[in-house]
Amino acid sequence: MNIIDFSNAKTARGVFYGGDAGAKEAILHDDATWMIKYPKTTRDLINPQISYTTSPLSEYLGSKIYELLGLPTHEVLLGTRKGKIVVACKDFTWLTINERTSHKPYELIHFHYLKNTFMSSDLESYSGTGSETLLDEVEKRLSDTNAMEQDAFKSPRCVYKYRGLDNESHSINPFEFIENTKIQGCRDALDRFLSKINMGDVRSLIDEIPEHYEVLSIMPHTQKRFYIKLIEIRLDKLASMKI
Repeated sequence: MNIIDFSNAKTARGVFYGGDAGAKEAILHDDATWMIKYPKTTRDLINPQISYTTSPLSEYLGSKIYELLGLPTHEVLLGTRKGKIVVACKDFTWLTINERTSHKPYELIHFHYLKNTFMSSDLESYSGTGSETLLDEVEKRLSDTNAMEQDAFKSPRCVYKYRGLDNESHSINPFEFIENTKIQGCRDALDRFLSKINMGDVRSLIDEIPEHYEVLSIMPHTQKRFYIKLIEIRLDKLASMKI
C-alpha cells in the first residue's frame, strides 16, 4: 500500500473539527476535503517515538475491516504530515469546489449532542480519550495468555451503559452482552457478521501496511502479530457464542 505525503496539501478554509481523539485539521486532497487526524501526544511516555502511530492505525484498520464486511464506511488513507503518521478521513459532509469555495450538504452531529437530546437524562456522559501502548509491552503481552484475553474480552467497553442491581450505571462489555443476551436481533447480527468476516483478508490488510516510512515507524512486525492475534482470539470467542 502507498503511504501518502500530505505535507504540501493546502488547508481547507472554514472547516473545523471537534472531538477528543487528538488534534485534527481539514485539508484539500484530490479535489475533496479530508480530515487529518494526528496521534495524541505521547510526551508523558517513557519512549514516545514508538507510540506515535497507534491512533491513526486504529482508525485506518477499523474502517478497512468494516469495509471488508461490506458495511458502509468513510474513506480513509494512511499518510504523513508535519512529521507524524496520520490518518486522513474523507469529509463526506463537505463538497469542495476549490480551496475558497465549499458547500455543506450534510451535517455530522456529535454523539454527545444526540445523547443529550434523545436519551434519558440519567445516562452518564461518556468520554474516550484513547491510550498509547509501548511496543515492549506488546512484545510481553503476546506471550501472556491471560493478558491477551484481558485485552480481547475484558477491557472493551461501549458507549452505552446499563443500570445494575446496585442501582448504579455500568459500562457494557460487548462480549458479555452478546454472550448473555436474549435479544434475537443481536444474535442474528452476530451470525451475519461471522458469515462475512474472512480472517485471511484481515491478515492481508494488516500485513500490507509498511513497517516504516522514511524515518517514521508505522507498524512493526511485533505490533502486526499483536493485532492479528487479538482479532483471532475475539473471532474464536464470537464463533463459540453462535447458536
